[in-house]
Amino acid sequence: MTTLEWTLALAYGVWLVVSVLRQLPWARRFFTEWDAFRVVPLWAMFANPTRHDYTFACRTRVADGVWTTWTDVELIAPRRPWSWLWRPELLTTIAAISCANFAWRATDAAARAELYSSDLWVATASTLARRAGTPNASEIQIVIWAGRTFDPACKPAPVFVSDTVSLEAHSSHVIR
Repeated sequence: MTTLEWTLALAYGVWLVVSVLRQLPWARRFFTEWDAFRVVPLWAMFANPTRHDYTFACRTRVADGVWTTWTDVELIAPRRPWSWLWRPELLTTIAAISCANFAWRATDAAARAELYSSDLWVATASTLARRAGTPNASEIQIVIWAGRTFDPACKPAPVFVSDTVSLEAHSSHVIR
């Protein structure tokens, strides 16, 4: 082997060892600061998992005036053979997440009040009440829980709690 071949073999060998070291948790901070041009690869077989797992829950007030307990609401409908082509139930998921995200991020009380009286919010809330098993609810309150890890022992914390919204005036607004 020539000197050039030895040099290239040594350079690739060093790069391989440095790349393996880059994968170790204790070395990631060092390489993040040191490798400004991202020359050393980070081998991730899968995307890094999320640090927050958001869950929707709601409680409803039925006709006798009693509030139900907080019930988790499954937003993702089961996949069907035609889901690749037609998924109307996905609109509920998008509407619920969009409304809650807007209400969560809105700092202006007037903007929240306008959202809570909108047909989209009431239709979404009615649909969540139906999915929670109380289609005859008169009022609803929605909460978003954020879990910090995927550990079941870790209790999620509420990050958003909506105001109480009346559903009686808008009983025809249900997304199927």
